[in-house]
Amino acid sequence: MNTTLANEALEKLWGRGDRATLKGSDRQPSLSLSENSFPKYFTLPSASAKSDFHASLRDAERSGAIAIEWDCRAGYDGQIKRLVLSSFAQLTAYLNRTSTQEVVNRAFAELISWADDERVAHLIDRWKNGKSPRGISSDRYADVVDALKVIDDRQGEAFLDESVRRVSARLFGDSKRIEKLVPIIDLLTATEGDSIARHPEAVLAFIGLKKYPIPFLVAGVGALILKDQSGGTTTAPVPYPYVGYEPSVIRGYVGSPGYVLSVENLTTFHELANNRAGKVDGLIVYTGGFPSPSGIKAYQFVTSEVPPGTPIYHWGDTDLSGFRIAVQLAEAIKPQSKRLLLWKMGENVTGTSSLNMTSADRERILQLCRNWKWDLAERNLSGGSPAIEQELQSLVLPA
Repeated sequence: MNTTLANEALEKLWGRGDRATLKGSDRQPSLSLSENSFPKYFTLPSASAKSDFHASLRDAERSGAIAIEWDCRAGYDGQIKRLVLSSFAQLTAYLNRTSTQEVVNRAFAELISWADDERVAHLIDRWKNGKSPRGISSDRYADVVDALKVIDDRQGEAFLDESVRRVSARLFGDSKRIEKLVPIIDLLTATEGDSIARHPEAVLAFIGLKKYPIPFLVAGVGALILKDQSGGTTTAPVPYPYVGYEPSVIRGYVGSPGYVLSVENLTTFHELANNRAGKVDGLIVYTGGFPSPSGIKAYQFVTSEVPPGTPIYHWGDTDLSGFRIAVQLAEAIKPQSKRLLLWKMGENVTGTSSLNMTSADRERILQLCRNWKWDLAERNLSGGSPAIEQELQSLVLPA
């Protein structure tokens, strides 16, 4: 019998029934076997194939799952006009499927421990409406549970920097499990209004996970206040060309730098620290790519101690990730009544950039620029500036 095409028709009808059940609709789903709705019915190769197709659907009808409406003008077994869903439960059993409603119910039961979490409640609500945010469907509820376990663990550890694979092995006995959960962790930790997926490194750094620990690197003038082993503090001058500490030991800064400049990329940091752009009269901080919560705290300890009026800049790649890093830093110093300025982002290209910027990324960056009043970068990007890596820009320090 021609069961393949018959199953395709039944699956299509089942999908309509599944959506109707999720919505609590009283309407009886049906599928018109017209040339527009189901054209394959009209291209069956022979009368025998058509008869087999009809026989398969009659079998489903005998199970109580569907009713067949025949075109009375075509005679016996001539032409099916419509398939009508008689029993969604029967059709689900006939096709050996699991309804989305049942999956959502299972998901809710598994996620009950996080029922008060707004993001979890929102995700379940989206599932109930047949949606799959960021492609995360209801049948992945077990992955969502694991992602929430990761987030809870990081909260319990105060988001202190740890190796992602060590934490993954500790939680799941699989050193690579967390990396497979990144899209879900991204969804559950995304800031409101940010619908564009973040770079995996950004997602993990946001909860204090790194491939390997990254020290808080600084170069320039002044001294750092550090927590010592006795619980007190000590002051350590910033030596040439640079120095690095575990972020959690940073407690402040002493000095009068001409500026504070955070830098996204390690190569650029090393070049600037070694006076490749001239003597450093300010303080240069390496963000470690996407800064972790402990890196942000160290940065805040430093910026809180610089004299009022000291300009604070960030220099990163001119792409969505670079601007997202800038936003993290801008948000970090906002409670200090300080404003982050951008340094060279979107300008001074010394070569031809071959990196494309999607229209969605560009629009998101422009919105971030408007939010933070980064007018020059907004003008450059509105004018069609490409994505730019720092390595394509001249080494220049603030005056």
